[in-house]
Amino acid sequence: MAEKSLPRITSDPLAIVAAAAVVFSAISIYELRDFDFPRDLHAACSAMLKLAPDTSVTAIKVWAFWAWSALLIAAFVRKLDPDVEWFDSSLIGIAGVWVLAYFVGTFLGPIGLFRGPTLWLGALAATFYLYPNISVPKFRRPSFGLGLALIAIALAAVSLLPLQLGSPVAPYMDVLSWPASAQRILTFGRYLPFDNDPYGIFGPNVQQPGLELFYAYLALGSHTKLAVLAESSLIFPIAALMILATYRLGTTLFDEVTGGAATLLLFLTTIFRWLEGMRGTAVDFVLVALGLALFMDPRRSRILMASGALMLAVTLPSHAIDGALALGVASAACASWLLSGDFSRFRAGALSLAGALLVGAPEIAIAQAMVVPTAVLMLAEIAGAALIIYGASLLRQRDGDVEPRVAIFLTRAVLVIVTAAVLHDVVRGGSLYEEVTANFVLLGILALAGLVAIIIRPPSTDTVGRLCAISAMLLPPLAIVRVLASVAPDASASAGFVNFELTRKIADHWMPFAMIFPAARLVGLGCGLLPKAAVMTGLLALLIFPPPGKLGGFDYYTHEHSIGENWMIDFSILSNGYWTLSNDSRWTAGPTELRLFEVIRSEIAAGRLIPSTHILHLVHDVSPYAKWARFSVFTGVDDDPLVLTPAESEWPMFLVGGRVRSIIHFKEEMAKRPTYILSEIPLSEPITIPAEYEPIFDSGGIILYRRSPSKLGFFRERAIALGECAL
Repeated sequence: MAEKSLPRITSDPLAIVAAAAVVFSAISIYELRDFDFPRDLHAACSAMLKLAPDTSVTAIKVWAFWAWSALLIAAFVRKLDPDVEWFDSSLIGIAGVWVLAYFVGTFLGPIGLFRGPTLWLGALAATFYLYPNISVPKFRRPSFGLGLALIAIALAAVSLLPLQLGSPVAPYMDVLSWPASAQRILTFGRYLPFDNDPYGIFGPNVQQPGLELFYAYLALGSHTKLAVLAESSLIFPIAALMILATYRLGTTLFDEVTGGAATLLLFLTTIFRWLEGMRGTAVDFVLVALGLALFMDPRRSRILMASGALMLAVTLPSHAIDGALALGVASAACASWLLSGDFSRFRAGALSLAGALLVGAPEIAIAQAMVVPTAVLMLAEIAGAALIIYGASLLRQRDGDVEPRVAIFLTRAVLVIVTAAVLHDVVRGGSLYEEVTANFVLLGILALAGLVAIIIRPPSTDTVGRLCAISAMLLPPLAIVRVLASVAPDASASAGFVNFELTRKIADHWMPFAMIFPAARLVGLGCGLLPKAAVMTGLLALLIFPPPGKLGGFDYYTHEHSIGENWMIDFSILSNGYWTLSNDSRWTAGPTELRLFEVIRSEIAAGRLIPSTHILHLVHDVSPYAKWARFSVFTGVDDDPLVLTPAESEWPMFLVGGRVRSIIHFKEEMAKRPTYILSEIPLSEPITIPAEYEPIFDSGGIILYRRSPSKLGFFRERAIALGECAL
């Protein structure tokens, strides 16, 4: 039997590629046994076993609730349009939970109904209504491209899944403001758009309500009490969803083999290094990729266009820069439909994108701290969703698929110009493209060669839209950076911060992601000329094995590196924990801090600490790696830090606009008579605590004081607490 089946196995290109991935992985792990990052297999296994009651159980609960919600959305999609393929409906369902969380949180959060029981009642009612449409898909052998995507998921799982199980807190330095915001919703049962930043370190422009509500939704639905646990339990599934979304976008832009190659080329970017932090900078690319793929799908499906527009809408409140760039690409594709004379598709797309801007508009008000009535935000989202639905309903099938030759010529000419400009910037010193291609050498070479291949052999169908989309994805370093430099070179500190943020996000995240698609097109065309197994096996060798002489000496978060190196870094973090300078390298909080958090929770339960309460926090430093009590992350209570160091003149740009102040403002803050003071510094003149404050926690150099109110003050505070509870 084995001899008869051998020819069939060896002639299957996907099986050959999978076998090569296994063999190459084993060899790479052996070759990297002396890698610079220290690893300890025993410590890693011990950490996973010790944390299993928290991380594993939470993962099961969160994944189960997410899967249930996704199944219902997929069933609803199939009810609206039975012609939608199960793969697309499944992706819409999985990513649609993110979109649903944004709407549900915005509408129910301010009135105190964004809670677990509400979500479960809604899910049960939807299950009863959609039960006839819920069906288990018939699994069959995946296509070659989808098989490559599954291989990519398996390669990512090698290190990401163990890392997730050993990391109750996402392992990256400045990612804790978003789980703190989600925790605030869990703790107080309310979402207040303009008062949902308990962390207080960053300015309002850093808030990501779309992401915060997504984490809170899954935590509430899975009955997870700590948002950090719910967030970290999503590391691997978000990576898998990103791979599938990338496959789907590659399929829309070119074909399914190119889509599969794009998923493997993701490993040439640094997105999996950044993704572990679970902040919007990286994870928002899930919605970016899938939203663009569905919005631009050439099959002209109303439900796909509407779903894509909704996902693009939520990219804005999940990460404003990623979302704005994605909407720019979608707008370019939409304009190309007008150029090709496809008026029905243009009209539907333009209205849908206008609706997407309205749905994402609350992010502008929140980021700029422009407080408006919550009803205004709700009306914007309602109007935007209605406009998306109406716009998509106008989409009609086209009588002929022949595009005007003039339009094809013009778009090819645009791509030629863009490619020439890219080449010019690559050789020009000081440009973003010069930096990106220097940091991502192999990806840059493949992408430039892929652009030439696309110009010579463009897609045979939907040519105008696809070429415009590729051009638009490559434009940001050419256009936006130059505009910023000319309009506001050094206007202010905040403008400089925005300029820095924009250029860094483009160079480190957007451009590597955009470059994988022309690179994948080159690989896809190679599969048409040479045996698929040979091409993909060669690509895997380039991806898994580190380049000779390039180990160490560069930043793995900004420089191209091999899959094997990425595994070694992840296992090093798993062995030692990431937060090594804190009192617990995995939780960021030791036994003393955990007892402090329990005391704060008891104050909340007693009704003395309410959503409007801020804790004045006297602390040495609040830098990401410093040792300090991050109580806002675990309780959702507002933190107002007063820091000893550094001096305000030496503060980094990311502190612009936050609530962090220097200790020199102590008397000014005490004049406001805060209800609670948390001290982590030695007290002496002039920093002394008045006698009206009594310590309710004192351990390990951490003291929490509560002001003893007068009788009149006590009744006033109780009235405020009861009023907020009633609301």
